[in-house]
Amino acid sequence: MRYIIVPILVTALLVLSSISITRACFDPAGMYSGEVLFNKPGVSYNFTLLETITGIVKVNDNIYIYRSHVGNAVVILYIEKCIDGVPAIDDHNGTIEYYPGVRVELLNISADYARQHKENITTWLKNIFSHELNWLVTIGIIKGIDQEDIDSIISTIEAGLAGWNSRLIYYTGDNKWHPYDELVGNELIYGELLRSIGCRWTIPASLLPDQPPEYTISHITNNSPSSESGSLGVESGAYSDGFYVLIAVITGLLVSLTLALALKR
Repeated sequence: MRYIIVPILVTALLVLSSISITRACFDPAGMYSGEVLFNKPGVSYNFTLLETITGIVKVNDNIYIYRSHVGNAVVILYIEKCIDGVPAIDDHNGTIEYYPGVRVELLNISADYARQHKENITTWLKNIFSHELNWLVTIGIIKGIDQEDIDSIISTIEAGLAGWNSRLIYYTGDNKWHPYDELVGNELIYGELLRSIGCRWTIPASLLPDQPPEYTISHITNNSPSSESGSLGVESGAYSDGFYVLIAVITGLLVSLTLALALKR
């Protein structure tokens, strides 16, 4: 059975809380993947909507997957716990918040190919991220991200920037997106880097849909409360027509009564 390799996320991190800080966490699948955590202040998410879209699979309460619209890749959506806006394992003092993350992992790519063709893979990842991030923002899955953020992510993302240590995160110091391990290594943020043990876990590839999700802004418009005014409009029109018929009937009766009284005189 084939498997999709994905990073350790929220639930799995609970098991790793006792791992000591180290410099490296090697995930072979990361060589042909890219990943970004949207820990920018003000970002929110609506993962409930994901459960209404055909072609998106719920793995658990924190993880959803779907097939990319523009490339042979799996898109993994997850929720991450942060403390003071930074990914964290232990519960040191600070404000706890939860942010969405997006990982794109190319399918049917070997580690050897990834090593020899990193530039090609980076180009593919940039194209996929550009489309998928715009799609997720447009339909309202992720909110608080603008085109400037997306452009910054696309210009920075490359093959290998995935997994706990290497994924892109938002740095409030310059309002841009950087690899997590670089920010930690340069002591720009407080963070924890993981050992190679437990750096990944697997999802059966059989869970991945054959086709990407078909969902556009028109679906939201058609299913929104405001769109229900269409059905109300029909009912209102029917009511109006009946009202006018009633007026016509009453008017006719009054005219008939008037004529009858006139004839009697």
